[in-house]
Amino acid sequence: MWVVVAYDIRDNKTRSKISRMLRSEGFTRLSRSVYATRGNTSLGERIAEKIRRYISGEDIAHIFYIPDDHYGRTIIVSSSEKTREYERRRGTVSFIPGEDT
Repeated sequence: MWVVVAYDIRDNKTRSKISRMLRSEGFTRLSRSVYATRGNTSLGERIAEKIRRYISGEDIAHIFYIPDDHYGRTIIVSSSEKTREYERRRGTVSFIPGEDT
């Protein structure tokens, strides 16, 4: 199973703290505010509790659990070389290039 964290946080320092925390927990950045790693619901709950300590006001975070067979159906739409590099590592990802590729 994959644990995906997506967030919308106003404060730069808070965003940086959460980003560092997620990377220290083994998450890989998929985009500016989306991270993923293989894990389970216990990991998701632990991450939710850590994020809860940082956020305030209008801040929000979502944690999704995605089964392996569904994560393999990911479609990436981008013209970024970083995305193509991710696709090569992940393997089973559909890549739809942007106009610049």
